[in-house]
Amino acid sequence: GTDGAAQPFFSPDGAWIGFVAHGQLRKISPGGGAPITVTELPGLVYGGTWLPDGRIVVSRGARIVIVPERGGAVADAWPDTTTGQLRIHPTVLPDGRTVVFTRWSGLPETAVLGMATVGTGERSDFALPGTYALGTVDGHLVYAVPNGGMLAVRFDASRGRIDGQPVPVFEGLAVFTLGAPQAALSRSGSLVYQSGSVRHQIVLRDRQGVDRTVIPEGLNFVNPRFSPDGTRIAVAL
Repeated sequence: GTDGAAQPFFSPDGAWIGFVAHGQLRKISPGGGAPITVTELPGLVYGGTWLPDGRIVVSRGARIVIVPERGGAVADAWPDTTTGQLRIHPTVLPDGRTVVFTRWSGLPETAVLGMATVGTGERSDFALPGTYALGTVDGHLVYAVPNGGMLAVRFDASRGRIDGQPVPVFEGLAVFTLGAPQAALSRSGSLVYQSGSVRHQIVLRDRQGVDRTVIPEGLNFVNPRFSPDGTRIAVAL
């Protein structure tokens, strides 16, 4: 029941894994069993995080929404009228109500981190350049940057302030589309990650199952589409 699954994340007690598949937000026990549908989420989803009170926060692109873990209506996680940006990769902080997320304006190099409080919408746009907040350890915010690096910076969550200069923690993370590193950070500070670069090729497969590589160079290609006459392919990079 997890075919097509993407973007997995744990519940705070580790009893569930949330994920998206086939236009739905689902959860499943790490011990196995059938997945449970939490709610319908058609369209694109850009990351989720689980609050200690049993609600799940999910990025729908321009909006960050919240839904009860047992299912129910989807609502905005906080009031936000900002336009022209995606709000992606939400990560809840240890206080259980503050969420750090990425403001995406089109390029990894222009992505910045900000934070908001679920419900109240109290925000702090500290505009820290980065693509993905992994969490906090010992008073430091740990986050990823476009080149596959991981940095840490002293962070006062109560005031939404960055103190001091970031320091490097790790290099060589595999980074996927929209700056998402293939990594996760536990609350105790343990890190699991995939290293190396992410490279794709554009390949044509005919009806006999024979493959032909269209672009031999391996890059981070996504979303290939044929032109109407079938003579060209558009691809995002």
